Amino acid sequence: MARQWSVFHHGEDAKILAKREEIRPIFGGEKGQHNVTTFAFRHSEEVKRPKNLKAIDSSLPLRMTECAGLCKVQHDKLYNAQHCKSKCAFTLAEVLITLVIIGVIAALTIPNLMHNYKMKEFEALYKKGYKGLYDLNQKFKQDTNFNIGEYAKENLVGTKNSSGTRAVGSYMLNFLKGTSSTATNYRYIKTLSGSEVYGVWLDDAGNGIVLNNQVYFFEYNGAICPIITVDFNGYKKGPNKLGYDIFSFYFLENGKILPFGANIDLGKIGTSAAQASTYCSYASDSDRNGFGCSYWASLNKAPDGSGKTYWEWLRF
Repeated sequence: MARQWSVFHHGEDAKILAKREEIRPIFGGEKGQHNVTTFAFRHSEEVKRPKNLKAIDSSLPLRMTECAGLCKVQHDKLYNAQHCKSKCAFTLAEVLITLVIIGVIAALTIPNLMHNYKMKEFEALYKKGYKGLYDLNQKFKQDTNFNIGEYAKENLVGTKNSSGTRAVGSYMLNFLKGTSSTATNYRYIKTLSGSEVYGVWLDDAGNGIVLNNQVYFFEYNGAICPIITVDFNGYKKGPNKLGYDIFSFYFLENGKILPFGANIDLGKIGTSAAQASTYCSYASDSDRNGFGCSYWASLNKAPDGSGKTYWEWLRF
């Protein structure tokens, strides 16, 4: 069968060798330059060095390998026909260099891709969950003739503000076939910065109530409206942090649902943008940090004034 030899040569030397040895050059280089010329020849047994091959450049030892049927003469030494039949492969150094390059590219791009993925995931979760609260409020009114804010006020017992919220929670648990257990105790929730949350704003109705893989916590703030905090993807799925998958909302008597931190006259937290440094900030060590983030998520605006969107600002 025809085999091909590739040798380092000066262009003119290749022509002389081809004529002298009566072998056919497949391609060659320019005159005066070291390139590779491939020669075809026939040999049925061992591949032997063509005559005068060493005369091309006696200072260069020769080595023959095969890549996809091509036998080449290169530096080092001349292999026999058995080696010529072996497959070409990348050297270990080449493989390691390639892996290092791939690793560097991955290290630079994967974190950014993951952040963008998480950013879009949680933004969609918030928007879908917020809209779902209006649907829930409407269903509540169809069955009781009161929206949630009205129902809570109608069921106050004397001056005990939490009684209205407990009545809302009790209705949610029974009518919507929710569940409640110690697994949904507010203590599984973390603040925006990952510390233990202040549970007084979550536990008027006891443990969280699970409805449609979401967890609802009920709080009554004064005599104005109930505050409902919602874990939009359930307690079994993380990160279970305020400002990420858990947000708080005011349920007003007029049927509106405002994100916690909106400017309404509660006389407490979240009534102005200035309070973001305490209630929606990674620099805050408050055990209530994150309760005010619902407001900034609704605006899709970073609370630190950086110009980022809220979801770009979140750390994943």
